[in-house]
Amino acid sequence: MGLLLLSIGFTLVLLVFAWLVKRRATLMQDQIDGQRRDLGLALRGTGEAIWIWHLDTQEITQVGFEPLVEGEFPKRINAIEFIQVFIHPEDAPDFQQAIDEHLRGDTAAFDVSYRLRHYRKGWIWINSRGRVVEHGPHRQPLRIAGASKDISHSRDSESESRIALEVMRSMAEAVAVVDLHFQFVSINPTFSKITGYSRDEIIGKGGHLLNSDQHDPQFYEDVQRQLQETGHWSGELWQKRKDEGEFLSQVDVSEVLDSRGQRSHFVAVVSDITDRKRIEQELIQLAKYDALTGLPSRGLLIERLSKAIIKARRSQGRVAVLFLDLDNFKNINDSLGHTAGDRLLVVVAQRLLAATRDFGMVARLSGDEFVIMVEAPESDRQISEVASRVLAQFSNPILLSENHAANLTGSIGVSVFPDHAQTPSDLLKFADIAMYQAKTEGRNTVQYFSEEMDAKSRHRAQLLGALKMALIRDEFQLHFQPRLSLETGNITSVEALLRWNSAEMGSIGPDVFIPLAEESGQIIEIGEWVLKEAIGTLSRWHGFGLNHLGMSINVSALQLLRSKLAGQISILIEKYAIPEYCIELEITESMVLSQNSQPLSNLWALKDLGVTLSLDDFGTGYSSLSYLKQLPIDTLKIDKSFIREIGPNANDNMLVETIIALGHSLGMVMIAEGVESEQHLQMLKQFGCDEIQGYWLSRPLPAEQCLAFIQEHEQRRRTLSTPAA
Repeated sequence: MGLLLLSIGFTLVLLVFAWLVKRRATLMQDQIDGQRRDLGLALRGTGEAIWIWHLDTQEITQVGFEPLVEGEFPKRINAIEFIQVFIHPEDAPDFQQAIDEHLRGDTAAFDVSYRLRHYRKGWIWINSRGRVVEHGPHRQPLRIAGASKDISHSRDSESESRIALEVMRSMAEAVAVVDLHFQFVSINPTFSKITGYSRDEIIGKGGHLLNSDQHDPQFYEDVQRQLQETGHWSGELWQKRKDEGEFLSQVDVSEVLDSRGQRSHFVAVVSDITDRKRIEQELIQLAKYDALTGLPSRGLLIERLSKAIIKARRSQGRVAVLFLDLDNFKNINDSLGHTAGDRLLVVVAQRLLAATRDFGMVARLSGDEFVIMVEAPESDRQISEVASRVLAQFSNPILLSENHAANLTGSIGVSVFPDHAQTPSDLLKFADIAMYQAKTEGRNTVQYFSEEMDAKSRHRAQLLGALKMALIRDEFQLHFQPRLSLETGNITSVEALLRWNSAEMGSIGPDVFIPLAEESGQIIEIGEWVLKEAIGTLSRWHGFGLNHLGMSINVSALQLLRSKLAGQISILIEKYAIPEYCIELEITESMVLSQNSQPLSNLWALKDLGVTLSLDDFGTGYSSLSYLKQLPIDTLKIDKSFIREIGPNANDNMLVETIIALGHSLGMVMIAEGVESEQHLQMLKQFGCDEIQGYWLSRPLPAEQCLAFIQEHEQRRRTLSTPAA
């Protein structure tokens, strides 16, 4: 019984002891769980996770990674699995290298930043720091303990700061940061380059260091006041460099706010605009004034003319516009060269200023076109007086070089506000129309605008439009006028004459459309067509046995000056298999009788090609005989104005005879144009003229009719020369 009680008592003691042990274990587990919860809360508050790397088992135990990744994370995880699954592949080598270096003892602590997989964001930047905390018997590392935290925000801020600093350093504009007392805190290299001050020389100094005397103190006070009130200022500012030189700058200043939203600094972006402003001023000068003569250009003329019209409306006054165009300037410019032409325009501008100083302004529109504005003329008489003064400026030759002077005239068109037009553009347009009428009336004269002139101007514009389409529409045609040898009675050549039959306007005379073509520059393209058509026609006629026949073709000044005439003709001669000497090119004296070598060199190129050169309308120009001897001319054509007046006891007989003798003395063939009667023919035979051309022989004929005429003439000549049986 006693033994039983003892056994029961012992059992009770064991049960009590077991309960006590279990309770103690439960209390300890609760304490551990509480500590774990407290640790988790503490880690959550600090934003960090702690971990232990067991090197013997290669397992990592952790606490606090769940909040970092915002999801589940194993309490224990294999180290290799952690690296492969949770660390970004690009960062894994750096992570492993940092561990290896610390385990080798190369570093006192393990410290590495890497990207960790995040459940919501994809990847976040983590910094892990730790060290070996337990070693084995042989000092081999057994455990590494450490902590990890999210550094994404600080890394982004650091990256943004680094980028901002690099942008500031690389900016082409100067950048400066100043504090609230306007003392320099930071500058970029461009700021030093523009101002001449190094960083050490300017940091801590006040902004007044760059102040220019071109702004008074009140100006700078106003700028600072606006910055203090609004936090912003922008404008142009003269500033002083270290070397005392000054530059004009565009400055934009803005406030910088700290993390609390309070103003802490100002940042200024400065651009040196000195050169840009200078260029802008030069462009304004170019836009308003002519670069060659210094006269106002079209833009400034329109501006001042507009103001004059407004003033005249208020006072019921008038404004006159005189449109001046130099006569024959184009020929002088082409023949003497652009340098001489520019010099001539400068002299003309000076003379116009001298003539109109008391009456109004002078402007140059373009080329040789000038405009004189007479503001508030007292009467029509005063307008005429100004025009007369202008024309009088051309009474004396303009000296262009020691050996050459140009004799110029001008044509003037006049329009008046409010008589003719109400706007500047219309006044200029109508004065231009009147100027063209002055040229039509003989040049060197003045014409006032009228409605009739406007109608003529519209007709002229219509002609120009139709002329541009004439080649495309195949509206041109060549007529041919035969030329007769007075010695043999044979037709030696024909002259190709251009005709235009417009689908819109009917037949247009050469005296009308050729000047328009020359003025518009279309004469070059038309001239190329004439050459091809004329030489092609001659080739066909040679095919009919008329191998002795030549073709005379008129060449314009623009063709001689601008186009590669010799090359074009060489190609056509080869294409149509025509002997070079059968081609005769007719030029005028004004094309070649100048100091410019270009026309003369082009003539020699044609002469070297083997073609014949003829001087048309001889006697009407202004050439000197000494210069004429230098030209490679084969033939002189006496102008029909001389031939028309010859006859028994006529005054022009001796003049024509002298011209023929002069030409023969120079070794040239003499041809008379405009021969219309038997009397003309006989007189020219008596004077020793070589060939004739005119209505007495034949008027210009279309190609087929001209061919038939020549063949009939040839047949008659053969019949007359054949002896009777």
